[in-house]
Amino acid sequence: MAYIDNSFKLVTVLNRRVDLGAVTNALGHVVAGLVAADRSAQQIEFLDYPTQSGWQSLIARHPIIVLRSENSNQLRRLHAEALELDMMANAFVQTMLGESAIQQQAATRNAAPDELEYWAVAVFGEAERLKSLTKRFSLYA
Repeated sequence: MAYIDNSFKLVTVLNRRVDLGAVTNALGHVVAGLVAADRSAQQIEFLDYPTQSGWQSLIARHPIIVLRSENSNQLRRLHAEALELDMMANAFVQTMLGESAIQQQAATRNAAPDELEYWAVAVFGEAERLKSLTKRFSLYA
């Protein structure tokens, strides 16, 4: 069955060389950060899924796709291209781990751009625009 609400997508790309536990942590951070950055534009649409039990979940209307990169440089390139196209993008790099948020922020700020090791990138936008950015990646499996 094909999903029909796919004119927009949220695509995440994870560095396959990073430990699964660490990269899924990075995945959570990039998606949460992207949603937070979208607060005013409200492009990422959520639907309520209520249950008869009385609880409900908010789930994105459009697909969330998880892809994998072969290395950090592919993620760096994806992130730069998405920003150049003025798309909503968020990245997680290795310096965002540490003993405290202050230490993580300082390490990230002080690292040379070409020294940043990318672990995850999330991009939201029109599916057709995303296709050209993500065609070199495969599904995360």
